[in-house]
Amino acid sequence: MTADGSHSVDFRATDDAGRVESPQTVTFRIDKTIPLVVTSATAPRGTNTNTTPWIVIPFTEPMNRTSVELAFSITPDMSGAYLWSADSTTLTFLPGQPLDPGTTYSVSVAQSAKDLAGNPLPQTSTFQFTTAALPPSGGTVEFGSLWWILIVVAAILGALFLLRGKLPMGAKAAPIVAAEPKKEEQATIDDVFLLYHDGILIKHETRRLKPDIDTDILSGMLTAVQSFVKDSFRSEEGHLDKMTFGEMHILIGRGRWLILAAMMGGEGTDSMAVQMQKSIEEMEAHHEQVIESWDGNMTLAKTLTPYIKKLIRGEYR
Repeated sequence: MTADGSHSVDFRATDDAGRVESPQTVTFRIDKTIPLVVTSATAPRGTNTNTTPWIVIPFTEPMNRTSVELAFSITPDMSGAYLWSADSTTLTFLPGQPLDPGTTYSVSVAQSAKDLAGNPLPQTSTFQFTTAALPPSGGTVEFGSLWWILIVVAAILGALFLLRGKLPMGAKAAPIVAAEPKKEEQATIDDVFLLYHDGILIKHETRRLKPDIDTDILSGMLTAVQSFVKDSFRSEEGHLDKMTFGEMHILIGRGRWLILAAMMGGEGTDSMAVQMQKSIEEMEAHHEQVIESWDGNMTLAKTLTPYIKKLIRGEYR
């Protein structure tokens, strides 16, 4: 009995007196198939790769996730997050920070990676890619390395103004008239994005949109902005925690493991920043063990949703 697949064995015992027990059936599975990396589908490959790639490694069968993550390496070394497909056949590695430009990276999965039956890879699998180089001339390097975030910010602004419907198509702008100074209004949160410290989106809550329609677009934008804030604008004073575009503000709050990004209009953003920090502190204090050891299971979003809704309602004072 050596063929792969599910097998059943029927047996029954007979004692010395000739009494026979009821038939028993034992079912077990044999899996001797050696797992392989689908090398033709690994990504990225070649040259001119962007500096924020998703590194994808598909396998021919479901894998033992822990063994693969321990067998995974990237040179130059880089920390990051592991994401798996539901069937455990594809690993996606998200680098924790932008890669160095003009650099060749080697990705390797060692032979110690195993499938669910314990069969190891037949050999170490390796592939390479090279990130795009910085543009020439030192005077333009800084702008060249950040041009993409300007597009992201512009896209966010465009999306927000379209969604808010500032001026219907064909409508004429009202004449400009002198107005009394308006009273300072309390900031109103439109969207909240809760992210893990490695940039993975945990939860999006909104008061303006239908989350099942627009979340993917806006969360992708916010993740890009967060990466920009986290890695591109560090200074001796720390991180940039606020961006303002006209009447719209983006606030960033950070805890030990969680990051909150809130998009809001109105004034009183200093007060709102305090409320955001209180929300983060409450989530991390009440669910410390679950958050610290989070493995990507999105049940965490359901656990933390009440805190996000409480923040949107303005109940952190």
